[in-house]
Amino acid sequence: LFCEYRIRQVGEHRLEMSICGKKIDPFPLYISGYSSEKVKIEPLGGGAPGQPVQFIGELFS
Repeated sequence: LFCEYRIRQVGEHRLEMSICGKKIDPFPLYISGYSSEKVKIEPLGGGAPGQPVQFIGELFS
């Protein structure tokens, strides 16, 4: 499963995912959007400034 989303506002967001009407757990998923000026992720390698990049994050409870 691959999910892509773009946040337009900084803050808490509710993400609901489903396939053929069946909800995917955890449902809903709460995510937080931050200002890109305040987030630093390193090292990524292979990326270019101003261009999209993919990375995998881990969710810790």
